[in-house]
Amino acid sequence: MKKILPILVLLLVFLAGCEKKVLNPKLPDLTNKTTEEVSSILTEAKIAYELIEESDFDKPNNVFIKYDTHSVGDEIKKDVIVKVHVNSYVLPDLTGKTESEIIILFEKVGKDVVVVFDDPNNDFADMTWAGYDGANVGDKLSAITTDEIKVKIAINSFVILPDLVGLNKYQIGQALNDALIQFNYVYIEDDTKEADTFHSFEGFEVGEKIEPTQMVTVNLYSNSFLNANESLFISKFYDNGDFNKAVELYNPTNAAINLADYSIAVLQNGSVVPTYTIPLDGQLDSHSTFIIAHPGGNRDVSKKANLSTTSLVFDGNDVIQLRYKNGSYVDIVNVMGTRLVTLTNEVYVRQGDIKAGTRTFDFNAWDEYIGTYVEPFGTHPFSAPESFEIDMSFAARSFGDPLGGFANVTLVTTTDGDTAEFTPGFLSNARIRFLGVDTPETHPEVQPVGLEAKAFTRSLLESATQIYLQNDPGNAYKDTYGRHIGLIWADGQLVNYLIVKNGFSNNFLTAETKLVYNNRYLYRWFQDAEQYAKDNNLGVHAL
Repeated sequence: MKKILPILVLLLVFLAGCEKKVLNPKLPDLTNKTTEEVSSILTEAKIAYELIEESDFDKPNNVFIKYDTHSVGDEIKKDVIVKVHVNSYVLPDLTGKTESEIIILFEKVGKDVVVVFDDPNNDFADMTWAGYDGANVGDKLSAITTDEIKVKIAINSFVILPDLVGLNKYQIGQALNDALIQFNYVYIEDDTKEADTFHSFEGFEVGEKIEPTQMVTVNLYSNSFLNANESLFISKFYDNGDFNKAVELYNPTNAAINLADYSIAVLQNGSVVPTYTIPLDGQLDSHSTFIIAHPGGNRDVSKKANLSTTSLVFDGNDVIQLRYKNGSYVDIVNVMGTRLVTLTNEVYVRQGDIKAGTRTFDFNAWDEYIGTYVEPFGTHPFSAPESFEIDMSFAARSFGDPLGGFANVTLVTTTDGDTAEFTPGFLSNARIRFLGVDTPETHPEVQPVGLEAKAFTRSLLESATQIYLQNDPGNAYKDTYGRHIGLIWADGQLVNYLIVKNGFSNNFLTAETKLVYNNRYLYRWFQDAEQYAKDNNLGVHAL
C-alpha cells in the first residue's frame, strides 16, 4: 500500500498537467473577420481580449488587422489578455494637407469633400486643412451618415517669404506664384555668381510674414560679360534620331578662348536646371569652330568632331546650353521650361550676322536644313541660299499622281489672290486653290489688301510664258469645296511663296510637306518669307 500511494500521486499530477494543456485555447486566425466577428469568436473561445482601434484608410474598415504581441496558434493562459488590433475609420488630423490631398484621401473611403474656406485663419498654413465643419478629429466615420465631409481650408491674412537660395529665375517665379506673392526683379552685378539666381529679398528676410497685396522686390545676380558684343556661342546643332547628335561652337572674337572655362549642359524633358553637363577643354582659336559629336552618329560629322563623346544624348524637345565657369549659361538652344517645342530631324545653323550668344532662344536667328545635310558643320559663318528653283524631277508624273506630279497649263482666269483656273481641263474642276496661302477675299465683300493680292497674282500669271501646277504629296489633294490644291510655278518662280513673301497672306504651309529645295524643306522657305514680310510691314502685316 505504501508503494501504490506515491504512484497514484504522480499519476494525478500528470493528469492535472494534461488537463491544463487541453484547457489552454489557441489564438484563431481572424483574417478578414469583422470587429463583431472577432469579439464573438474570442468570447466563444474563452479568450480575454482588448480591442485596439486603428484608422487606416488604405485598409478595409471594421476588420481585423493583427494581434499585438501574439501570433495565430499561440496557447493563451486564462490570466492573459490578448490585444487585438482592428481597423475603425475616424476623422484624421490633416494638418498641413492641401485641398487636393484631402480630396484624394477621402476618395479612398467613398466620401466627397466639401470645402469651407476659413478666412482669415493664421493658425494653419495658408490653403491647408484647418479642421472639420460640424465634426472633430477622432469622430467615427460611420457616425457621419452623408456622403460628404465638410473640411475647413485656412486662408492666411499674410504670406511667408520662401527660402529661394540656390534657385534660378524660373524656379523663383514658380515658387512665388505658388505662394501668391507679387514680385518684381532687380539685378545685382556679380560675375562670380550664376546669372538670374537668387541674391536676397529687398528689405525682407526669408521666412518673414508679409501682406498678400505687398509687392516684393527680388534681387537676382547678373553678369557683366553677358552684354558682350562678341562672345563664344552655339553656331550649329542637330538631332537626326538615334545617335546623330552634334553641337558646334564658334569663336567670333579676335582672340583665342580657353574652352576649359565652359561646358555644354543638357536640360531634359522641360527641366530648368541641367540634367547633365559635358566639360570642355583646350583652346579655340579666333574665328574657329569646335564640334562636339556622338561617335555613333553621322560619320561625316564625327570625322570633323573636336570632341567625340557618348555623353552627348538629347531629344528634340531638350534644351542645350553653353555655360560659363560661374554656372551662367551664355547661349541657349530651345525654349526653357517646356517640352512642347521640338527641334529635330534638321540641321540648325546660326545666321551669319550673329556674333554673341543669347539667354533667350530666338527661332529667327537660325536657318534650318534637312537632317542629312551636314556639310555646314566646320564652316562658320555659313551662307544660306537666298532663293530656290523649280525641281522638274516630278514632271514625269501627272498632277493627279498621289506621289506628286506636274501639269503644264495655261491661265484661264484669276479668281482671287489664292485661286485661279487653268486649261486644259485635265481635272473635273480646273480651278486650283493655292497651297499654303489664304489671301484676303474680294467676294462677296472686298477685304483690305484683297484687290492688291488678286492683282499681284494676276500679274505673275498673265506675264508668265510657262506655268506648271504641282501636286504636293505631303498635303491634301482637295479642299473642303472640292477644289484641287497645288503649287503654282510661273516661269520657274513659286507663286505661293511670292504671295507670302510680299505680305499678301500669312504662311499656312506646314511641316506635312516633304518637298525639299536647296537642302531645305519648303515650309521653312515659307516661314522665312512670312518673317521677311513682317519685318518689312508688307501687305497684311501693315494693317
